[in-house]
Amino acid sequence: MFFRRRRFYLNQYYDKAIYFDRKTHEVLEAPKSKLLDTEKSSKMNRHIPLLVVFFIASGSGISSFFSLFLQGTYSMTTFWSVILIWIAEFAFVTLLVERALYRNVNIAQVTTQTVCLTTMIYPDDENQDEEEKTEKGFSKGAFLYFNALLFTIPAVGFYYVYDFISRFKDLLGQPIGGEIFKIIFAGLLLGIAFVGFNQNYIVRILKLSQRFEEGEISVICRADDNPDVYLEVSVGPDGAILTKELDK
Repeated sequence: MFFRRRRFYLNQYYDKAIYFDRKTHEVLEAPKSKLLDTEKSSKMNRHIPLLVVFFIASGSGISSFFSLFLQGTYSMTTFWSVILIWIAEFAFVTLLVERALYRNVNIAQVTTQTVCLTTMIYPDDENQDEEEKTEKGFSKGAFLYFNALLFTIPAVGFYYVYDFISRFKDLLGQPIGGEIFKIIFAGLLLGIAFVGFNQNYIVRILKLSQRFEEGEISVICRADDNPDVYLEVSVGPDGAILTKELDK
């Protein structure tokens, strides 16, 4: 479920988080987590001043921790310390996003037609002309360019990891310099890359919306006035919304 998940996050709608099920093509809703809920987040933000004071007070301890790297030489202790920091950075980023976006995904239910269409279709600007609306989609070149930018993040992260591990024998006994911070940063880059490609892949979300608008796929939702009625919703050749009642 954590890797190549069946249900992935689409967007949020008021107090709901919206998901899409790859297998059933159902558009689902679940209560937003506290990290996505702005009202609840504002209550959590009250504790930020206390955290700031805490970090300021512990600043000398943090500085001392990193100074251990700069004042010494590369050793096996340094090697395993960097590995542990990479794991901690990766786990922090991925678990934070997992908790924010997928906290309640297991209790998600099929959403209504209104929420479904609001999530799946980009709202048209009243000031747009017809030519602008037809160019609203994303070309293949645009997707390739955007993917190339996204692949840069893990590429840099993997390069730092490979470079450090492959050259570590040569580094043994050498003084530790400022390059250690670049090396430590690799774990954070890999965590961000994993989040971007697995937990909140923006290209996948945009492509899904584009395919729906072009009539290539249909989705499943509930009728607004009767939650017991399931509908298959699609977009016709003329751009009209087509609905078909399903037997559930």
